[in-house]
Amino acid sequence: DGGSATPLSSHGSQVISLALDPSGSFVATGGYDGIVRVGPVSGETPHWLVGHRGTVSALAVSPDGRTIASSGYDGTIRLWPMPDLTKPPLHDLPRDEFLARLGSLINRRVIHDPDDPENYRIQVDPFPGWATVPEL
Repeated sequence: DGGSATPLSSHGSQVISLALDPSGSFVATGGYDGIVRVGPVSGETPHWLVGHRGTVSALAVSPDGRTIASSGYDGTIRLWPMPDLTKPPLHDLPRDEFLARLGSLINRRVIHDPDDPENYRIQVDPFPGWATVPEL
């Protein structure tokens, strides 16, 4: 309101897209690395929404503040539920806590409908998590 600027260093140095939630309290940013970052405008560590393969070119937050839309140079548009910003980001949790939280999430996939091969349906499965850390 006062015309001042505050650096948002927690979102990285290569932000090319940005959206505010309707209240102006939270910001979503996207950059060349394909990660959408969402966090308070005050600069705390943001949550990461990982899925784009390349630059996140545009962002929008729904009027109710519950959904984030992102588009990328990979040719995809993604809809993300707004992370619970009252909790620490998933990527900052200790390993055991990370796995417990990850296991509580669900996995949605679009698959061919076995009852109607001309159409698709959404398959919802529990996320299996990892019993051991995957090796790269």
